Amino acid sequence: LRHRRRAWRWAAASVAVVGLGVVGLSELGRPPLVNPDPERVSALGTLGLAPVPGVVGVSATTGSASVLADLARGGWVVPARLPDGVSLASHRNEHDVLELDLDTPAGPIVVVERRGTLAAELAQHTAVSVAGRKVYVLTSEPWHVATQVGDVVVEIYAPDDDGPALDVLASLEDDERSPLVARVARGWSVLTQEISR
Repeated sequence: LRHRRRAWRWAAASVAVVGLGVVGLSELGRPPLVNPDPERVSALGTLGLAPVPGVVGVSATTGSASVLADLARGGWVVPARLPDGVSLASHRNEHDVLELDLDTPAGPIVVVERRGTLAAELAQHTAVSVAGRKVYVLTSEPWHVATQVGDVVVEIYAPDDDGPALDVLASLEDDERSPLVARVARGWSVLTQEISR
């Protein structure tokens, strides 16, 4: 009887330690708040800086599907497939910010992603539903929207909301991991980076 109590205490202590570890890693991996700039001038500037294929030596990225697959494996939100007529002109992945510059017949589309959670202040903007996802319209000309996909905030900048921009937004795929698993994984990554310094 005494031996059973001791075994039960060890089991309970082990579960408690593992639980505290998961909670700690989850808190460490909590994504930051992201508050996109709702100003029209900012949206115009982002579109104005988008590279244009064929100009100044920029060409469409060859192997767009493999580039997007690599980014998806890295935890980024990417279109399931690029809509017809849309090509990946360039991409940058720096400091937990991903930018995809897309070339379309309707003009450039810029997709900016940040790991984090949309700030509550966005609730003051018009919300629409695109492919079952709540999307906040920050400006209409140019079209600048923001949405939450898993643990990533996605902003899309386009000349207008016709055709390709809506198609790109509708084709974004969620991270298949649960939010808790993603937070614990991110917390583990933060912890190991700090330890290795």
